[in-house]
Amino acid sequence: MNYRIEQKPAFRVAGMAGEFSNSGGEQNKSIPQFWQEHDKDIPKLLAAGGGSVTGKNLLGICYDGKADGTFRYMIGIEAADAQQGMDSLEIPAPPGQCSTASGRCRARYRRSGSAL
Repeated sequence: MNYRIEQKPAFRVAGMAGEFSNSGGEQNKSIPQFWQEHDKDIPKLLAAGGGSVTGKNLLGICYDGKADGTFRYMIGIEAADAQQGMDSLEIPAPPGQCSTASGRCRARYRRSGSAL
């Protein structure tokens, strides 16, 4: 996986969010299941967004991590406003890792995370 560190402006993401736990690696099953459950919503997301920072790329975002191992996860797209039934999240401007992946991402994510 190729990755780079970039400075990006703040942007808003709209999508479907849920609460997950990393206890015992639970997120490795529950997040892929979350994507499967929301597969039908992907066309709605693509129609709702696309912006100057991330384009029309779908995003998987972990946020609001808690000490007990729970966190929020959103399947989203850059969008000015959330449509009815969608959650919204403001992504701040600090630098972050930008990476491109296709196919099965789990092994690629683990490799990229260990490379940082």
